[in-house]
Amino acid sequence: MFLSFSPNYSKITYELSLIENPLPVRHNSTIHLLRVLKVLVEADGKLIVAPRYVAHVNQLLADRRRMSEKLLDQALQANQKLGMQAEKAVVEYERKRLRALGRNAEAELVRRISQLDIGAGYDIESFDGDKPFFDCDRFIEVKASQKSELRFFWSANECRTAQKKGDKYWIYFVGRFGQSKPNEITPIMIQNPVKRLSQISQLSVDVATYIITQCNDLPLNPISHKNVKGFVL
Repeated sequence: MFLSFSPNYSKITYELSLIENPLPVRHNSTIHLLRVLKVLVEADGKLIVAPRYVAHVNQLLADRRRMSEKLLDQALQANQKLGMQAEKAVVEYERKRLRALGRNAEAELVRRISQLDIGAGYDIESFDGDKPFFDCDRFIEVKASQKSELRFFWSANECRTAQKKGDKYWIYFVGRFGQSKPNEITPIMIQNPVKRLSQISQLSVDVATYIITQCNDLPLNPISHKNVKGFVL
């Protein structure tokens, strides 16, 4: 319940607007009890945590955040396991595709490199199958989900690699992927995703994170301030 409260830094407390953010009915009995115990007080249409209980609520929220981090870590580990299984399934998919094209030799050379080079920017090296050469010319980044909806995270390193490789770079998205029949997949395949993703009207690209990095050849020029100790930009 307290996750719905917002910090009020001027008064050093947590508060909730009953007008803008009413709590679900199931919390009514809890709210009533906390008001009787004077943990919560009401003023100006807001529920406010009484000063003497602010530290307790802060600890409660901190414990909840730590639990959320633990659950997130578990989810990431499960997603990593899912991704590894999907990569193995895509390797088999590529081998079947190449054999169907009469490229048996190339099929045997399809390889998963993610366990050897996590910084490659892709997971699998394969072949288009239209040229009788043994130089890999299809580089596949595998994305997997237990849901059918096409949704995945694409790292900056993967994006840079895709820009360099152009039409040779593919994203294979494996939806509804499970452990029961891991090799029975029909991936959604996106060639040259840097170019194609912006052209597919059914998809949206959301930049979730900015990473700020100092360039080695660009010195930082601080702004001079009197009576200020530190490095001010």
